[in-house]
Amino acid sequence: MALNAANDQLNGAMEKLNQLKVKITGLEQALSKLTGEFERATQAKLKCQQEADLTNKTINLANRLVGGLASENVRWAEAVTGFKESGKTLPGDVLLTTAFMSYVGCFMKRYRVDLMDKHWLPFLKSLKTPIPVTPELDPLSLLTDDAQIAKWNNEGLPNDRMSTENATILTSAERWPLIIDPQLQGIKWIKVLVYSLLNSAVNVRTKFQKIVRTT
Repeated sequence: MALNAANDQLNGAMEKLNQLKVKITGLEQALSKLTGEFERATQAKLKCQQEADLTNKTINLANRLVGGLASENVRWAEAVTGFKESGKTLPGDVLLTTAFMSYVGCFMKRYRVDLMDKHWLPFLKSLKTPIPVTPELDPLSLLTDDAQIAKWNNEGLPNDRMSTENATILTSAERWPLIIDPQLQGIKWIKVLVYSLLNSAVNVRTKFQKIVRTT
């Protein structure tokens, strides 16, 4: 009788244990499912956060671009106004620069200034229909720039105004300016210039010959 009672108790305990195992298995499956959903939700959140950060960055860049374009609009408007004004004086500027390049090369500095200030400019203003010219126009500004002048100086050209004018005339037209060169600096620069031009011509000729041979 005692053995039967013990077996009954054991069977009851085993049944309860099996029921608990089934519940545990179900809970583990539910936990695994919830864990997967949590991880997917976390990944979705991170992706959304990254997209939001990228969108904010794009918006910030767009705002900066709009702000930059707004300031550029002012500059462009000023540039258009300047171009319109330059269009009015461009014929006179070109005429004066052409005269400078064509005729002043044979004179010394004082006579060059006199031609510009005492003859040509007053003449253009005294015409029945005056030809407008940019105030305080420097003819060199239409023929060269600071970078080119610096290059000439590095090649040995003296950095005085007369030398710069002579170099501009030499390189911009088929004219020969008056060069007063007691220290032989100008002639050294001319030799460098001619040597550079000859080298360029030789290189072009060599490349042309190679092209001819290969065709």
